[in-house]
Amino acid sequence: MFKNSFRLAGIAALTLSVGACAAETDGAQNGAQNDTSAQEELSSKAAHFETFEGANGLYYFRLRASNSQIELTSDGYGAASSVTAIINDAQSSGRSVANYEIHQASNGQYAVNLLSLNGTHLAKGELYASKASATRAVNTMATTLSHKVTVIAK
Repeated sequence: MFKNSFRLAGIAALTLSVGACAAETDGAQNGAQNDTSAQEELSSKAAHFETFEGANGLYYFRLRASNSQIELTSDGYGAASSVTAIINDAQSSGRSVANYEIHQASNGQYAVNLLSLNGTHLAKGELYASKASATRAVNTMATTLSHKVTVIAK
């Protein structure tokens, strides 16, 4: 697995260096267009909230990491505006690791929940094989949410 990771990292580095060389040889106008494209590509890969309507007619949000993995999922709400309010609460509460709870599930894995500043449940996270993995995920989510996170309606 690590061998493939190193190969992918090498390919990515080579791709970035080739892209950088190509951008340097373009004129100033083309360079500006390349910068815009790169920014758009980076923002599309950035962590973001997605709002969506479930098959049951309720509205939900997901927090997706920059690698597109789902980190948090909300409960269902009757109105899209409710989800927007919950996202705002998750954005502010999620900045502090103190607002996450980690507990062992019945299957032995570790579950993560995000709580609001007043202690009510906001969202549940994925299951993790170890408490250390769950703790790392919480730290990553807190770091992610310490910055403004884009909301995308699906």
